[in-house]
Amino acid sequence: MLHFAALTLTLFGLTDSAVYGQGSGRPAYVFGSGDQLSIRIPEVEELHDKPMRIDEAGDINLALLGRLHASGLTVSQLETALNEKLKKLVIQPAAVVTIMEMKSQPVAVAGMVRSPGIVQLQGSKSLLEVLSLAGGLAPEAGYRIQITRHVESGPLPIEGSHADATGKYLVGDITYKGLLDGTNPGGNIQIIADDLITVPKAAIVYVIGDVHRPGGFALADNETVSALQALAMAEGTLVTAAPRRASIKRMGKDNQRVEIAVDLAKVMDSKAADINLLPNDILIIPSSAAKRASTRVLETLLQLGTGIAIYRR
Repeated sequence: MLHFAALTLTLFGLTDSAVYGQGSGRPAYVFGSGDQLSIRIPEVEELHDKPMRIDEAGDINLALLGRLHASGLTVSQLETALNEKLKKLVIQPAAVVTIMEMKSQPVAVAGMVRSPGIVQLQGSKSLLEVLSLAGGLAPEAGYRIQITRHVESGPLPIEGSHADATGKYLVGDITYKGLLDGTNPGGNIQIIADDLITVPKAAIVYVIGDVHRPGGFALADNETVSALQALAMAEGTLVTAAPRRASIKRMGKDNQRVEIAVDLAKVMDSKAADINLLPNDILIIPSSAAKRASTRVLETLLQLGTGIAIYRR
């Protein structure tokens, strides 16, 4: 089975060998904006041993050859791309690229962030800073963040971190809430090159029907909510609601939803026990035909009364 970290890197266009080095067991550097490099091409004096810096667009400007995109490439990949361009000038080019100054380092950010992908570090960056570079957490993000680090990159300073089944990666979880409220300041660890940050989707319960704010509501890690708590999240029922005929749609066997009746009126009157919702449960609050009719009559009377008042003026 392909490890999730390796799979994610592949989806972002970086194979395991490209990021960590083919057969070396050590990470291979991936170029980014701000990096400086030099190219040895004895056959082309205009390019030979000339230092150049990768610009903000991720390109280098080559004399006689024009622009070449270098950001996201390893040394060997850039050499291959250079040799392809050099075939216009040299029969059998053999460019050698040397890293002069490293200003950026790649980190993969996957899952429920606003801009998932490869973030190029420039200098030292904490977990919160990298998440900010990825646009921050999406509304449907969960409350735990997973960090995956290649064992060759050193220890992962997270309590409870462990090696995965392959033995190639260290994995640790951090509670996002603890980072924000200050209860886990040590969790805001320094992120290093080739780390993978994964933000899973939160468990969600849904409330639909005659409520003020229908929709999905994310649950904190290991959190459960009752039907009444979910109803409160939806800001309560409308005047046309029929809480006695409420129900819960829950995923059962064979991916078929089963219906669980719940009399919320009795629950609110403490005459029946509240029911805990499970992730992906749907709480349905139907409307009452009688209440709808009464509401329409009342609205009509109010409109007539308003019309009479205006007429008398």
